[in-house]
Amino acid sequence: MVAVAVGSQLLTFAGLALTIALAGVVAAFLIVTERRRHEAAERELTSEARFLESLVETMGSIAGGAEVLERTRQEAERLFEARALLLGPGERPRQAPAENAIVIPLRAHEEEIGALRLTRQRPFDRDDVVRATVLADFAAREHENAQLLGDARVREAERSRLSDQLITAEQDERRRLAGLDQRAAARMIGETEGDVGFVRHASFLSCFSKN
Repeated sequence: MVAVAVGSQLLTFAGLALTIALAGVVAAFLIVTERRRHEAAERELTSEARFLESLVETMGSIAGGAEVLERTRQEAERLFEARALLLGPGERPRQAPAENAIVIPLRAHEEEIGALRLTRQRPFDRDDVVRATVLADFAAREHENAQLLGDARVREAERSRLSDQLITAEQDERRRLAGLDQRAAARMIGETEGDVGFVRHASFLSCFSKN
């Protein structure tokens, strides 16, 4: 009986130790898994932050510059590590069977002014589409702003040209009128002098006849 009791106690202790060991293994596995998940999340967040930082820098380099759409195409190639192509409004090339490509419309006031086509070896995910759309929307607005600014500059140049022409015409007219005034004054002086001479001559003849 004593041996049986001792054996039962040993089995109990062994079972308890095994349970504790298994619990430790499970806990260690969960800790390692959670750590790996946390590290993966950190890497993803870091990558996301770096991409967003690059996207902001890209927008800053595009804003206010010349050739907005071409600059956008170049920056898209750098950001997405892909080949970028600018398409015309409504243009949609046929996609090859093994080609990974996305086409992002460029719209201004709901009107398509073109599209950005990206192709690369690895597939594009949903985040890539969202980011490319943000870049395309920003580029379309900047392109429109650049056109409006260009039109405003053309109108200002035309206004300045017309203003210069008007000023020149006014100056020419003033000089012409000044010349007319001078000639008129000269004629008046000449006529006055002639009248005075005539009066003097008449007075002399009058005096001579009386004598």
